[in-house]
Amino acid sequence: MGPTTNQCHSCAVCRGRPAQTEYVLGGDQGIETHEAALEIARYGYSIYDALILAVALEADCDTLYTEDMQNDPVIGSLTIRNPFLNV
Repeated sequence: MGPTTNQCHSCAVCRGRPAQTEYVLGGDQGIETHEAALEIARYGYSIYDALILAVALEADCDTLYTEDMQNDPVIGSLTIRNPFLNV
């Protein structure tokens, strides 16, 4: 199984690079994750944070623990928590 030849032209991270989704997720699932991340990024998240959020949503996570994002926002069914906030 080799990389796909699909290209993303939607974000600065991937612009013009061949998508290699088959290595990680197989088939078009990686493209769907990337598209979900682009939608999340429209709300002010960096594309990197948006990718983390998109994967957590796809995995049906309830809570994402991170010190790098705001505490308590809810994205779909996912709540972001900072585990160090009240330490």
